[in-house]
Amino acid sequence: MANQLSLNRKAKRKADNAARPARTSVSPVPISSYQEAPAVDGSLFKFVMPAEGIIESAVIVIEELPKDGVEIQALVEQKGGGLSILLNVVKAKEPVGVVVAALLRVGDRITVRLTKPAEIKGIWIGFLWTPSAANVKLMELSNEGV
Repeated sequence: MANQLSLNRKAKRKADNAARPARTSVSPVPISSYQEAPAVDGSLFKFVMPAEGIIESAVIVIEELPKDGVEIQALVEQKGGGLSILLNVVKAKEPVGVVVAALLRVGDRITVRLTKPAEIKGIWIGFLWTPSAANVKLMELSNEGV
């Protein structure tokens, strides 16, 4: 009888655990780019989203720029419209950050470009992207050798 109660408790615990949603933490993925100078069309960075996720934040650093600075446009082209962010970069080698918090889907395109031609050099761009839950892969980790 005691064994049966023990088995019933174990079965109930397993059923309770199976009913709970599984949770995991997902680290943002850093994506970065460097370009020595703007392209002929003024673009500094182009990227297509390979999977759905959220761009949390972004930063740009320009090593050499005119004394009066430059204006940069970050443009996200999506099926139903898009998103545009303007940044003023006024000091060389100083990071300019922006909180984006935008959900992007497969095929959405990001273009970062100068709003007007300017002589700049050494363009660093980086952003943090967190994949949506559908893109998260669970892995079994072994603790062998620990």
